[in-house]
Amino acid sequence: MAKKITAFIAVLLFSIGISAVCSASVDYSGIIESESSWVAVLQQPSGAIVISRDKTFVWNGVTSYKIEPYFANLAVTGMLENPTTANILVAKKWIEWYFAHLNQPDYNGINGSVYVYYANISTNAETSSAGYDSTDSYGTTFATLLKKYYEVSGDSTLLINNKSNIEMAVDAAIATQQTDGLTYAKPDYQIKYLMDNVEVYEGLASADWLERNVLGDTTKANYYLGKKNLNATGIETLWNATNNNYNSSAGQASNWGVFYADAVAQVYPIWTSVIAPTSSRAIGLYDTLNANYPGWPSLSTPDAFPWSILAYSGSVMDDSSRVNTFLENIQNTYISTGHGWPYYNMEAGFTIRAAKKIRDKDNLALAKTVSASANSGTASNANNGVLYDNWTGGTANNQWIQVDLGTSNAMNRLIIKWGSTYATQYKIQVSDNGTTFTDAYSEAAGNGGTDDIAFTDVTKRYVKLLFTAKSSSNGVDLEEFELYNDNTTPVAPTNLALNKTATASSFPADTQKSVDGNLATRWGSASLDNEWYKVDLGASKTVDQVVVNWEAAYDSAYSVQISTDDITYTTVYSTTTGDGGIDTHSFTPATARYVKLLLTTRATIWGSSFWELEVYNTSGTQTPPPSPAPNLALNKATMASSNVSSTGLSVDANLTTRWGSIYADNEWYTVDLGMLYSVSKAVINWEAAYDSVYSIQVSTDNLNFTTVYTTSAGDGGIDTVTFGAQIARYVRVLLTTRATGYGSSFWEFEIYQ
Repeated sequence: MAKKITAFIAVLLFSIGISAVCSASVDYSGIIESESSWVAVLQQPSGAIVISRDKTFVWNGVTSYKIEPYFANLAVTGMLENPTTANILVAKKWIEWYFAHLNQPDYNGINGSVYVYYANISTNAETSSAGYDSTDSYGTTFATLLKKYYEVSGDSTLLINNKSNIEMAVDAAIATQQTDGLTYAKPDYQIKYLMDNVEVYEGLASADWLERNVLGDTTKANYYLGKKNLNATGIETLWNATNNNYNSSAGQASNWGVFYADAVAQVYPIWTSVIAPTSSRAIGLYDTLNANYPGWPSLSTPDAFPWSILAYSGSVMDDSSRVNTFLENIQNTYISTGHGWPYYNMEAGFTIRAAKKIRDKDNLALAKTVSASANSGTASNANNGVLYDNWTGGTANNQWIQVDLGTSNAMNRLIIKWGSTYATQYKIQVSDNGTTFTDAYSEAAGNGGTDDIAFTDVTKRYVKLLFTAKSSSNGVDLEEFELYNDNTTPVAPTNLALNKTATASSFPADTQKSVDGNLATRWGSASLDNEWYKVDLGASKTVDQVVVNWEAAYDSAYSVQISTDDITYTTVYSTTTGDGGIDTHSFTPATARYVKLLLTTRATIWGSSFWELEVYNTSGTQTPPPSPAPNLALNKATMASSNVSSTGLSVDANLTTRWGSIYADNEWYTVDLGMLYSVSKAVINWEAAYDSVYSIQVSTDNLNFTTVYTTSAGDGGIDTVTFGAQIARYVRVLLTTRATGYGSSFWEFEIYQ
């Protein structure tokens, strides 16, 4: 029986932080279990997975359930986040169904595609539709499912025995790949969709992995790797630099006002690992999606579907706040009410993945060091995130299990998932040192199930569960306990204008001085009325506040205007009684890319002037400002033309260690980033033995390199080299001519997006 306990009973004194109400009440593990079970019950006797049992279709006059292989692949991939023996068997039966239904050939002459089927709700007889929604996404999402299946089951036999079927399915998916790397949706529907192609990228990465790690075919692995790299190059051509987003398909610009497919498609490259979630591109796309569709966490979108794929994308972006809101609404709207349509199998799959990713990010106890009064060898089963194993205490009362969080952590919520024997009486105890504990909560009438305890903030390092009485003579059976700090610390609104491009009616050389964050610099206009100053935010964003920090030369009459296209402007504030100082103007949230000050009447004889113009969105949850761009080369694999044993010393972030070549010209040093990235900057921190002539080259395959930078005037020190964005996995420094009598040497080599 699940219960929520909202009173935190402090019976002894201990350090308590500021009291706060928990902001989330999501039982992540409960969602993972319930939704994986629901996907499993959608399986037909044949092994097929129907999209829903709440939605039927009439096919050839027969009321039927629909079997959509693409949706099923994504649903089962999510289900395997809870890889119980039963769920693994469900996945195996689905995989076998897929193998058994490979077309040889289909109506387009392709071997390895799979049709949509319909299952008679009365007899379970399945009938082919003789058609499919696509060929490119079916086989590649299937390959991604197979990789997940092997990772959680270790069942190589099924895959090895079906090597030819696997390759047939993947080859069918890329049968429409064109010379630009992009795939058509299907041979008779020649549109190169962004969404399909990023799934192709992910699937080809999975196929490459399967061939190398399970099927033992390096030749085929390299073939799929080459296809993946070509696909990545094609995906990058879909980036529309003018619009700061991806085209929804080749030759078709996206419109943020079109929810599906244009807006939704923008997050697909994030969750398929085409772009890193920490990249400025990913952050910008996700921010703009939220600015245009702020209601998606509350299931408020332009269509009827819940769009759990947005929640999974949010979890990849570490956006606990929005994902928690979404999961609470999914729980209340669909899960607890019987999974009614339009909730369907793919929605469940992505809901599971979102719940698990946020749980594993925010659960303070996950995989931390545990000890116990008995059976300590299995104590880690209680906090490993696995929902089908457990720790069992000794048969005596007063058994305990304790977790060391490693450092003191703020916490205010504990979830306990009991097995067959539960504690009827227990205490939650906390400690700073692991020796002296204080009682933080006492339960006198435990009844098993799931206990979800919300409490006033406390900051401690150790948490102990002390079981003083239990429901049977057996030891307490603890499946999992999870610890959270559910307070969402408000993120200070970001100044959206900071360091953005500014223009003005006069003195353009100084415009950036009023968006640089420096209160000692400013822009000033000519000594005229009716001047203007404008900032381009770079992309459309939700805005609701403008702050003008005037210099002494202020305006008595001015207006604040906003626009999405720099043509049509809307006035959101106007005054004729301006008095200088700092003016903060709040208005109804609106979407804008351009913010303009129309400077109508000066209050002094001088030109209009202000230290800073700031623009904010204060109306909703902000996406945290991006962290500094990660050094993609950090601790990655390296290789070099000589002294190979020390190559790692120049990617270890340690400025006291270095790699150096032999005493020769025309040496080289390469870093393998591990996967394809869009890169545009390299930093070389030279040791005294630098090169006067060198080049930087990039490659997707470590065979064919493109030179992105060359110099013949190198002077050592720290060289920061920027270049046009390139898709690359390998970055090489070609060391042509040494400037000293020693070998070429550098402390660090760094790569950035």
